[in-house]
Amino acid sequence: MPSKIELEKRFASYSNEQLLDLLNDQEAYTDLAVEVASIELKSRNLSEQEIKDYVVNKYKQAELFIEKNIHEELTLLLKSFFYFCWIPVLTFPFTLNFREDKAILKLRQANFYSTFGFLFFAIGGIVILILKADFLTALSIWIAGMVLALMADKRFNRDPIIRKFEQIIKNYQKSSPALSDKEESV
Repeated sequence: MPSKIELEKRFASYSNEQLLDLLNDQEAYTDLAVEVASIELKSRNLSEQEIKDYVVNKYKQAELFIEKNIHEELTLLLKSFFYFCWIPVLTFPFTLNFREDKAILKLRQANFYSTFGFLFFAIGGIVILILKADFLTALSIWIAGMVLALMADKRFNRDPIIRKFEQIIKNYQKSSPALSDKEESV
């Protein structure tokens, strides 16, 4: 664990934004680190406008995150891929990429279409085995499942995520006086 002197040297080289980030995430740091960062920030005599600009910048970063990762959904081609190629070995590289990019909606949709694809594939297989239907009937069931998945995706998958994050933004806008002042001056 670093000493107070080591923290003072380290935090002296931090930018104002890095120090403000540290203070906004105090749970991730020791009490000593928070104390030293707070003292360093006070010694810099930040203006109220600089702090408001920081808050507005963080809000814009959150908005960009939401725009990138919530409103950008899978293309129809990728939805079809996950539906018809639901085998985890084939889909894992894509889902891993979505996880690393924190693409929440894309990851959720990938899992959703893979699950639906597997279920309707299994239903088609059961129809062949139990009802002695032909392959074309089972294939028709599997394809019809894709249409159902497309309809269900918007209602049960995409819309709830979007509503949740839009509510978070509205709550943040109401609770942030620095943001309200900045928006009024624009």
